[in-house]
Amino acid sequence: MGIYETIKNFTGQFEYQPEIINVGKLVHKEQIIIAGMGGSRLAGDVLKMWKPEKEILVHSDYNLPDISEEKLKDSLIIANSYSGNTEETVDVALKAIERGLNLAIVATGGKLLEIAQKNEVPYIQLPVAGLQPRAALGYNLMALLKITGDDDGLIEAGLLKSLNSAELENQGKELAANMANQIPVIYTSERNIELGYIWKIIINETAKMPAFCNRFPELNHNEMIGFSAENGNLSGKFNFVFLHDNDDDKNGKIGLRMQKTAELYSKRNLPVQMLELKGESHLKKIFASIILANWTAYYLAQQYKTDPDNNEVVENFKKTL
Repeated sequence: MGIYETIKNFTGQFEYQPEIINVGKLVHKEQIIIAGMGGSRLAGDVLKMWKPEKEILVHSDYNLPDISEEKLKDSLIIANSYSGNTEETVDVALKAIERGLNLAIVATGGKLLEIAQKNEVPYIQLPVAGLQPRAALGYNLMALLKITGDDDGLIEAGLLKSLNSAELENQGKELAANMANQIPVIYTSERNIELGYIWKIIINETAKMPAFCNRFPELNHNEMIGFSAENGNLSGKFNFVFLHDNDDDKNGKIGLRMQKTAELYSKRNLPVQMLELKGESHLKKIFASIILANWTAYYLAQQYKTDPDNNEVVENFKKTL
């Protein structure tokens, strides 16, 4: 399936009902460590943003996280890799087994599934749909919710199939046109910083172009200054997308900061596009925005005549290692 059809039919992934193999070996813990790289870390980012009350650490590196032995023993470590062959995530899984820690695995196959089967580790085998990891985000989230035993979360996530991806296509197409020949910079609240990062990743991988993200209120104390001086045409190369969530304004002045920053940038002839996060729940807002990011990146790829499915830069880099 091409990326156009994948985006259009994305919400069908929330009909997925994962099955845990070796479920009797699964040990639930209050703290969750999700090891994942690239597109395979995004479901962990969504879970952390959506469930801030939970102790979730997203780990994107070799080795185990640099936390106390006591904390590691009191955690459920989830090695999460769509391919099952991600070098850093495989390393985490092997080290968790060596130290007798609580481990679960999520993958389509590869070395991680071999490790799970050999060591009788609880695992979920994701559907083999020939997708890039970032495009399998729905499947991945459902699997993480199943592993963590979050039945209420599974029910709420399942409701996302009611989102209409096609309705966001024209908005994404227009957004991409407004970014012509410029570098996207995504701004969010602190609460939604992972969403800004997901936009960045999707644009990087699908459109094959640079993109950056930052969050309020921190950027008002530093990054904003970087666009204040006369520096030739450097600043003119950027296009700012503000992701505004009305719920961010309940306990602070994030909306006001966004408004004032947008006004300031506009006075300096810096393009700003204010996007409202829309949905009846935080999760719906997150995924409606992610779908919009996918459409935007897809039409940026069309604009620059790049192949949105091609990931050979990363694959070729891996071979050098």
